[in-house]
Amino acid sequence: LDPGSGLLAPTGCTAPGAVEAGARGLVAHPSGRFLYLVQRDSSTIRVFDVDAASGRVFERGALACAGENPNELLLSPDGQRLYVVAQTDVHVETFTVGGDGSLSSLGSLTLNDGLNPIDGAWDAERSADGRFLWLSNVTAKSIQTLTVDAITGLPSPAGPPQVSAFAPFWLASSRDGRFLYTNCRTTSRLQAF
Repeated sequence: LDPGSGLLAPTGCTAPGAVEAGARGLVAHPSGRFLYLVQRDSSTIRVFDVDAASGRVFERGALACAGENPNELLLSPDGQRLYVVAQTDVHVETFTVGGDGSLSSLGSLTLNDGLNPIDGAWDAERSADGRFLWLSNVTAKSIQTLTVDAITGLPSPAGPPQVSAFAPFWLASSRDGRFLYTNCRTTSRLQAF
């Protein structure tokens, strides 16, 4: 990135071990040393090392997710926990992130509401301090608030989902953390909470 103009200059790209469609969430570790990419079609997380001098990325390998159809990745503010949100059964899996960027599963939370699992959880947002996660569910037309345990990093429901008249899709929180916004899949509306 050119610091004066903000323009981009390509430095290369990685060639995946196997060409696969369905790449979804991408997140960079706060250290700048690792990238994580979720693959929807194979339900895996691909781990990449980042060269500090050139910014080039090198694929390290892939790790299976417990949930089907993973859609989104979130990192805790300190970079020690990675959360994978999967559509099917409204599933959140928590991973610890090692100092070398490696991932180890800590556990999973399934919030299946009994509705069509294919159109379940779509997006997630976290609070700036990492204490809360919010999950949109387009089928149930709801947003679920999760509390993140300060010691284990595992999320749990903070109460019943907030039901919307519309189908919440993508989520965004205000910079000051006071408001949560969603666009609605079935209409062209934006909803604020």
